[in-house]
Amino acid sequence: MSDNKENADHTAENAKQSDAVRTQAESNESTTDPKEEEQAIAPASPEAQVQQEPITPSSPTVSEEPKADSSSTASENEEPEDTKDEHKDHDELHEDEHEDEVDYSKMSKAELLEHLAAIAQTEDGFKKGKKIHAIRNAYDDIFDKEKEKALSKFIQEGGQEDDFDYKLDDISENFEAYHKLLREKRQQNAKELEKQKETNLKLKNDLLERLRVFVDNDENTTSITDLRALQDEWKSIGPVHPQHNKTLWANFNALLDLYYDHRSIYFELKELDKKKNLEKKEELCVQAEELDKLENLNEAIKKLNDLHEEYKHIGPVPKEKQEETWQRFKSASDIIYHRRKKYYNQLKEEFKANFEKKSALADKIAEFAEFASEKIGEWNAKSKELQAIQKEWEAIGSMPKEQAKEINKKFWGAFKGFFHNKSAFFKSLDSKREGNLELKQKLVARAKELSESDAWAETANKLKDLQREWKDVGPVPEKFRESIYKEFKSHCDEFFNRKRGHNKEMESSYDDNLLKKEEICKQIEDLAKVDDLDPEQVYELQDQFNALGFVPKRAIKSIQNRYQAALKAVIKNTDNFEKDELDELKSLISIHKIKAGPHGDQKLQRKEYSLKRKIQTLENDISTWKNNLGFFANSKSAEKMLQEFEQKIQSAENQLEELKEELKLITYAG
Repeated sequence: MSDNKENADHTAENAKQSDAVRTQAESNESTTDPKEEEQAIAPASPEAQVQQEPITPSSPTVSEEPKADSSSTASENEEPEDTKDEHKDHDELHEDEHEDEVDYSKMSKAELLEHLAAIAQTEDGFKKGKKIHAIRNAYDDIFDKEKEKALSKFIQEGGQEDDFDYKLDDISENFEAYHKLLREKRQQNAKELEKQKETNLKLKNDLLERLRVFVDNDENTTSITDLRALQDEWKSIGPVHPQHNKTLWANFNALLDLYYDHRSIYFELKELDKKKNLEKKEELCVQAEELDKLENLNEAIKKLNDLHEEYKHIGPVPKEKQEETWQRFKSASDIIYHRRKKYYNQLKEEFKANFEKKSALADKIAEFAEFASEKIGEWNAKSKELQAIQKEWEAIGSMPKEQAKEINKKFWGAFKGFFHNKSAFFKSLDSKREGNLELKQKLVARAKELSESDAWAETANKLKDLQREWKDVGPVPEKFRESIYKEFKSHCDEFFNRKRGHNKEMESSYDDNLLKKEEICKQIEDLAKVDDLDPEQVYELQDQFNALGFVPKRAIKSIQNRYQAALKAVIKNTDNFEKDELDELKSLISIHKIKAGPHGDQKLQRKEYSLKRKIQTLENDISTWKNNLGFFANSKSAEKMLQEFEQKIQSAENQLEELKEELKLITYAG
């Protein structure tokens, strides 16, 4: 944007200089009599008017700035050399001043390198200063953001900002190499221009001497063509050092004035030139008026500058048309300048809005620098929240340069502060994670030991317990997280794969067991229908049924129900059973019913434990009661109490026997 502003200022300055030259020329024309106008076809520049005296055929060239001479006339067909040379120097170093602008801010780093390389590979690429500057700014923005992100990542991963060393990638190294090449070419070109200016000074001094000889020769007073050739050669020589410009310009135009003083046809030629100049300037006015139709403002500005440059060098027009022509041209120019001003104002408002948005974000993340927590999840949640704000920040456009530095410092300062604190927090966790690693290594060793066991049910439960313990242990150092988990999982998988293989082998025998149990159920059902049922046959079939292994899961409930139903049918036919046999049979049916139900094994274990407690309690009571019998041996009055104790002991022993029988049945059924 600064380059555009310089272009606009340069254009405006050119317009002012043209106006100044034109005004001075008009002033001089107003004091020139017709006879003098006849000699004014190529009048001198404003600098020529400040000489002490005009150069005569015998006088030397002017070596210092002379005083004003009322007999001198103003030049309207030449621009002051010092101004023109400055423009020429500028144009040579900024050939792209008014080329179409490219929005490099939207390009990637690789695309910027491609554009810079294309410029560097052209012969005069170093002259495209505006493009090089814009590409450099866009590249620096990307480079700074990449460096900031790399630093943020480095800090997030536990690094210290002082230890951060950002290395250039291939694209950055190539970019810097091309940029250095262009800078060196530009410097070399500047040196060559300085040398060329010395050469140009000598050429112009030589030409002045030739012009002096030409003017002194009376035979050349009608040779307009030869004079024009000398003028064209003068224009083509190029710039010299600024301190020589005015003197050279004054000498050149003084000689021209002297030459035209010798010509009697000056006035006629001058009027003819003015009419031709008017036609040319009116054509430039038309072209300037057409520029407002161009949508591309930069293209319009460039073409307008070119028109101003051409307008300035055309020369004077008839006096009565001077102001009218200039105002027409100036009005067309003002329309373009107004568009440019409007564009700059709009851009300024956008930058201001971006500044306000980024200021709000900078205030928003200030609290992040003070965030503290003892929970990893909260740190990670805050990190995601901060990264979302970062994306929002990066999506906003540019800010005014004078304010950007302070806001950037505030935003990124809080950003770095948060991740510095986060890094410190995670460092404090390292010692805890080392302890967790030791615990998990012990679990891995235990899992490896259990993976070789064939106690399928028991080991499966133990491994499941280990897995629960594993989950309860906190995180380990990141570099061991995956490897130690894979090792633990491999041992668990090894056992459960072996267990599944074993189960597949066992399942093949379940169908055979089912067929055999169904046959036993049928035999018991047949016995229930026999009148003279032998209990031993029932017991034998029960033994056979219990001795068989597992059946398919789908048939467990149905076969147990059939088995219990068959036994109940036998109980109804109890004529041949003793009471104890019948009680035993009923107990067995009850036990098998419990075992066949949900959580049967656990219920039987609890019942077994309950029976053992009762047995132990009765045994202790019986032992105590028998010891107490000795107290009643020598007492006749205690005989009745003794009998009661003996009955109590007998009853307890009978109950004890029943409990032991029931315990045997449970043990047998299990």
